[in-house]
Amino acid sequence: GGRRATRAGNADGNFPTGQESLTATEKNAVFDGFLVDQDRFGQGLNIGLGLSSTLALNEQTLLGFGLSYNTRGKYAPDGDAPDLELEPGDQLVASVQVLQSSRLYQWNAGYRLIHEDVTRVNGGDFYERGTSHELSFAGAYPLNDLWSVHGSMHYATRGSDKLRDAVTGQLQTARQDDNGDSTYLLLGFTRKLS
Repeated sequence: GGRRATRAGNADGNFPTGQESLTATEKNAVFDGFLVDQDRFGQGLNIGLGLSSTLALNEQTLLGFGLSYNTRGKYAPDGDAPDLELEPGDQLVASVQVLQSSRLYQWNAGYRLIHEDVTRVNGGDFYERGTSHELSFAGAYPLNDLWSVHGSMHYATRGSDKLRDAVTGQLQTARQDDNGDSTYLLLGFTRKLS
């Protein structure tokens, strides 16, 4: 047989129908960005589109691709400053992955890129998130009838963010960048119980 391929697409959106801003003491619900992922309240109209495809190169090897784009709408995050309008940058995520498996072993390797456009406040450039690159690898291999070894590695790096300079009003690369690289390594052994 020839190569087999699957394709899929998806679309999603959120339609703000309730409160999008906090005022006065309601702002106590806004968390520190160092402690939680979501430190802001409110969103505009967001629409996401995605495509993915998997191609069987042979009976043991699959090649997968993914691409998604999320457009983020404007909103007013501060009810005490109704003239403040935040427009988060749109986000692009692209990935590729290879998986190979047989009766004796299995491994997969992947790459993912995350890029965001400039975030604007009242139409002016305010912030640009550094582009992220991620590499991953995982595998497993049986040592004998009872024991197998498995391991994985994940490496992520993110470019320097750009912040609005209060004097010039232009985006400047952050001098004290806290987007450090990260590496995770895992090695383990598994034993069958019966």
